[in-house]
Amino acid sequence: MSRTAFPSLRDPARASRGRGARGTGAPAAVALVVAAVLAALAATPAHAITGGVPDGDAHPNVGALGWDLDGTGPIPPVLICGGSVISDRAFLTARHCIEPPLVPLPSDVQWAVTLEGGTPAAPILPGGFFPEEYPACCAFTDESALVRPIQIVLHPDFTPGFVPGVSDPTLGAHDLAVLLFAPGTFAGVDPVRIVRRGRLGRLRAAGDRHGPGFTFVGYGTELREDRFYAAGYRKAARLAFDALLPDWLLTRSAAGRSPRSGTPCYGDSGSPLFLGGSSVQAALFHTTAGPCTGAAYHQRLDTRAEQAFLAPYLPHRHGAHRGHR
Repeated sequence: MSRTAFPSLRDPARASRGRGARGTGAPAAVALVVAAVLAALAATPAHAITGGVPDGDAHPNVGALGWDLDGTGPIPPVLICGGSVISDRAFLTARHCIEPPLVPLPSDVQWAVTLEGGTPAAPILPGGFFPEEYPACCAFTDESALVRPIQIVLHPDFTPGFVPGVSDPTLGAHDLAVLLFAPGTFAGVDPVRIVRRGRLGRLRAAGDRHGPGFTFVGYGTELREDRFYAAGYRKAARLAFDALLPDWLLTRSAAGRSPRSGTPCYGDSGSPLFLGGSSVQAALFHTTAGPCTGAAYHQRLDTRAEQAFLAPYLPHRHGAHRGHR
């Protein structure tokens, strides 16, 4: 399956383009993008935690990524993915969030991140059913809490051809992107710790009761009335180890093992998967094998290629980054 080509966002000028007055064609461009999103989502069941529990302030280094389709126009940024803070100026997410398959983004699209967690009583989004009420359901309500990158760096070895929910889930390896902000933007936040190189090779399934466990954290939909609902707050879920592939860590629901079990789904691409209950990020969410069901595929962060890509943006950039256990 071919993949739509999008312009690169590697340089600061492109990352910040559109902050001035937007063009007269912006409303039409936004309408086209929204139509493309809805058409793609109608056919591609992919990316929010169904289940899980409110995260509160447990993971302040996990944030929500939004796209701002009309630059400085009246439409606020809209939730599209999740991600994690990896240094005082760097935010890690999935590359396919920045270059979404099947969605022709306008040239002046901007990106925004919030670390606001929200609660069921005070969500960060208006809320609504997804995708029927998208994008109105998912616009960030507090724009003062948003920060915007000055540069976006994409993993150069990303495998083309990946379309969430349609293509083989093992397509799209090296699904990483780093958003860079002004130095000190996240100075008050303890960054996640990236797993040590090769660490996941030690994982072995050990049965439903005693196998390795993970904590998954993200924003997104939950099931209400058998439909997906964008609740607008950060949630955490326990996932169980399923399998390990050269590029992927596969997990499944921990139902029966934990009351906090859940399944990643719409809105969670790029969101972090932590080893056990630690702050060590082992992988980030890529896609699911079925419509928010079945095995969840997470991009491993312990491989040689991913460690080399991330090294310049981690706190130890002036020394040899050895990762964390």
